[in-house]
Amino acid sequence: MGNKYRWRDMPKWMFLVLTVTDAIGELGRKILALVSPFWRQGYPFPEPKRILAIRCDYIGDLLMTTPALRALRQRFPKAHITVLAQPSSSMILRLNPD
Repeated sequence: MGNKYRWRDMPKWMFLVLTVTDAIGELGRKILALVSPFWRQGYPFPEPKRILAIRCDYIGDLLMTTPALRALRQRFPKAHITVLAQPSSSMILRLNPD
């Protein structure tokens, strides 16, 4: 079966546009990787006041997110952490000290 659209069926101009876009993106990524450490040293990011964890819908997802919530609490002890989840998962969150 495979894909409906193959690379060999792509018009040459579209392939050229994608290749140039990919090259520009890669160049931008390399420039940001070089500049990023120096930029962070001069301008540190402020501590967040609020953190939102989104889409922890199911109990398994929520339980797997718990270590991340603990790490966030240790890293940002003054931040208000909110978790967006289903009402059925709210009891687990209420019992979580983090």
